[in-house]
Amino acid sequence: MNRTWNTLFESELDKEGSILTHYTANLVQNWAFVAKIKQYLSTKPLRILEAGAGTGYLATYLSSLGHEVGVIDIDTDFIEKVNSFFKTKISIVRLDIRINEINFPKFDLVYNIGVMEHFSDEDIIRIAGNLRSMADIFIFAVPNFKIPFSYGDERYLSKRHWQKLLKKAGWEIKETFSYNRYRLRKYLIGFVCKHANQTS
Repeated sequence: MNRTWNTLFESELDKEGSILTHYTANLVQNWAFVAKIKQYLSTKPLRILEAGAGTGYLATYLSSLGHEVGVIDIDTDFIEKVNSFFKTKISIVRLDIRINEINFPKFDLVYNIGVMEHFSDEDIIRIAGNLRSMADIFIFAVPNFKIPFSYGDERYLSKRHWQKLLKKAGWEIKETFSYNRYRLRKYLIGFVCKHANQTS
């Protein structure tokens, strides 16, 4: 992909008409993913990390619920603008999630959506391993078959292949869930992972 994510998101925003419309549409389209994350949240504020934040619509929503939310992304220009627009308290760090050392305090939960499918097997293992040191629960969703709408570098992997990669990174799949992101006709599969040595 030649364009930056920031340029791509700005182009998408032009079609949506406003940041609020874009964010609302994305929350509605990914309601099942949002609901799954909320199942693992308690009534007290938690520390949550979005590793690969994109436009930051979900981080903004979780922050509005009172949680302490951090985001890391290789391109943060768009989410910085949005953070200013909504006046949220999201902590934003420009960072490549493939690096070996991510020095953050422990989070209660780490998540992303539409991120992991953009990497090689080796990078997925590295990223998942990095995130394992940051939280006990990792929730993510990826498209599970080739679709007309694409950013150009998605990989569509089987559940079994994801399980193999996550196991190598020290994660165990606690549950999977599937849903249809109807607007983009994109069928996604989600994974809830815990440390492989956890018993509960």
